[in-house]
Amino acid sequence: MITKPRRLFAALAVATLSAVSLAAPANAEGGTSALTAEERAEIEQNMDSLGIADATQQQLVQKLERGELLDSFNVAAEPIDTIPVDQPGFESTIYVYEDGSRTKSDLETGAESVDGITTRGITGCTTSTFSGGSSMSDCKVKVSTILYVGQFNANYTLVNGGNSYISKAYNWGCAGFGCNIEKTGIVKKTADLNGPAKAEMRVQVGGLGATTTGYIQLFVRGSSAWTN
Repeated sequence: MITKPRRLFAALAVATLSAVSLAAPANAEGGTSALTAEERAEIEQNMDSLGIADATQQQLVQKLERGELLDSFNVAAEPIDTIPVDQPGFESTIYVYEDGSRTKSDLETGAESVDGITTRGITGCTTSTFSGGSSMSDCKVKVSTILYVGQFNANYTLVNGGNSYISKAYNWGCAGFGCNIEKTGIVKKTADLNGPAKAEMRVQVGGLGATTTGYIQLFVRGSSAWTN
């Protein structure tokens, strides 16, 4: 069994230092519900984008209609496989669970900034290196699931052997099945001996006779950033 990793990224003085996103765990409460044609089409489109085979899609749809929790939304479930995805500008990974459900994390890579000039385009995540660390700016934190897609942007600084911190988290967004953002913000600004700095978005998705709660989180400490 593959344990879902806390994906660590060292703060190196290079142009490809990665931002980090979180695949959100969730739980559900509720009964059963038949999917409408519109709901089925949305779910199938999401599953297509995650590379889920047609036969498995049908099994997952039936599971949802029975009001059962998919493994990818179960906090007790661990992925049984990981699939790296080649996506320009991002470090992307698909996590596969026992019942065939999947989630995908997109980790935006930073283009190095020298005297305010970046090595990749005008917008997007950039890395500014300094003696002892790196500063990440406008880096996207994104997770895609069968039911919703959530994301936000963050600015943070990684300090080798020091107190790394998150200076800003913003552009919170969630789409899919009436996805509502319940709470956002920097939970802990600066890392210390008691734990890492943390930014978090909590979302709630209704429909299908159930309520699903998910989290997208970013942690930074020392020379590393990771997801939970």
